[in-house]
Amino acid sequence: MEHSIMGNIMAFAVPLKSQLNNNSWNNHWGNTSDVAAYDASATHVKTLNQFWKNRFNAISLERNKFLDIASGGGALLETLVKQDCILPENLAEFYSADLSYSALHSVKSKYPLSKVLQTDCAQLPFKNESFNFIVSQFGIEYCGLSAFIECSRVLRKDGRFIAVCHYQNGAIQTECKRNLEVLHALSDIDFFAHARLAFHPKDDKTLRDLSINIDSTFRNALSDVSDLLTRQPHTAGGQLLRLYNDTRYMYENLTRFDTSAVLQWLNKMEEELINYQGRMILMLQSSLDNLSLNKVVEAFTADGVRNVKIDVLRANRNFQPFAWAIEIF
Repeated sequence: MEHSIMGNIMAFAVPLKSQLNNNSWNNHWGNTSDVAAYDASATHVKTLNQFWKNRFNAISLERNKFLDIASGGGALLETLVKQDCILPENLAEFYSADLSYSALHSVKSKYPLSKVLQTDCAQLPFKNESFNFIVSQFGIEYCGLSAFIECSRVLRKDGRFIAVCHYQNGAIQTECKRNLEVLHALSDIDFFAHARLAFHPKDDKTLRDLSINIDSTFRNALSDVSDLLTRQPHTAGGQLLRLYNDTRYMYENLTRFDTSAVLQWLNKMEEELINYQGRMILMLQSSLDNLSLNKVVEAFTADGVRNVKIDVLRANRNFQPFAWAIEIF
């Protein structure tokens, strides 16, 4: 597989289809300072942190080769380092692998000792049995069954694979569906089209003649968004609330803002919400049910006997499951 060196990041060529499927995530990592692809303040984060601490507390990782597959912006690496589960300088090698250049740039800037690899995780450019440990948190399932098969290939026979994957119809999936419902409603309102007309200069005679209707229609659209927020105040990671508050403020103070700058801002907000919607769809599509979970296990056990441990993670006993915890050793 061809590759090129870009600074300290090793960038491998990837199929165009993979690049297109990854567009929503790459745009996300390129426009956010967050390392996680989920709400870092969510109730399940404490459960995740405790899970990883329990798994690595009693394991010596010194001089081992370690791979964080489909790493995103490095949320798992950050968790492991902050909880003293690993010290990258004590490892023989630590790789973060992901398809997104933007995500890997974020990892490298925070953890220079981590080797970052831009690659399709369903086609890993490593030799058989290259790693003692392979981990993933809400990442590998996006890459499909082939990524699990590849992990089985590059994992040592005495190695350990640990992954936290989306649970189909679980708590996170329920939240994704709610977000999508609201975003679809926003699309039905055609909010951005009405906003552009409302903010567009009324130099054109046709627009001047229609200005009363344009303003009335836009105010109705704002009211519709307000109704959506009443039902789902924290939807789309708070972006819908930001859209409503900022758009309303700028509209009520038109003379204080440059029209072209406002229109550019609206375009950026629309793009962000389209990308957010794409990520929600991918999260729903990638979640594992019992059948796909069985196929994952088979990927590791087809060529030999391995121990398998499957847990269901919940924020607490009264909550829906939100993730599968898969361990192969």
